[in-house]
Amino acid sequence: MPIDARLPKEIRADIRAGRLNAVTAGLAPGYVQANLAVLPKEQAYDFLLFCQRNPRPCPLIEVTDAGSPEPVGVAPGADLRTDLPRYRIYKDGVLADEVTDVRPFWRDDLVAFLLGCSFTFEWALLDAGIPMRHIELGKNVAMWGHSAGGGAGLEARVHDHPQPGPHVHHRPAEPRAGRDLTLRAR
Repeated sequence: MPIDARLPKEIRADIRAGRLNAVTAGLAPGYVQANLAVLPKEQAYDFLLFCQRNPRPCPLIEVTDAGSPEPVGVAPGADLRTDLPRYRIYKDGVLADEVTDVRPFWRDDLVAFLLGCSFTFEWALLDAGIPMRHIELGKNVAMWGHSAGGGAGLEARVHDHPQPGPHVHHRPAEPRAGRDLTLRAR
């Protein structure tokens, strides 16, 4: 997948028009990418607290008002219902559907959370000459998941950014470099 250096607004327009429906790694260098979680208002406050108390795995970029699909602070004019290549819809913790447009599912009580994505920091690694194999192959970064949060119905996902030996400097006192955690409601 070649790197697409267009502005995020131009890329979102292509996604909205159905011209782009692939992984977003390698898009819009220098701009923040986000993961999207959408919850009913009655569950949003608990998720907000969870994110605030766990800022490393769940870095909050923006939270929309209930019913609003527009992230007015970070992407005015964007529509979170149509501007992502794919959406996974879960019902009772089970993947129920994967669609390119969630307008039929959108409700006035839904709150959208934009959470930091590992694709954002990949530009710094690329600028330092460290290859990103998944970008070269046009694929998503490798991920592994397991149950987390006890009865909260959360799944922890570890993203792995494998690196060739010359780019790895082991520091035993630090967490594993190149890994981040994403939580998804089950």
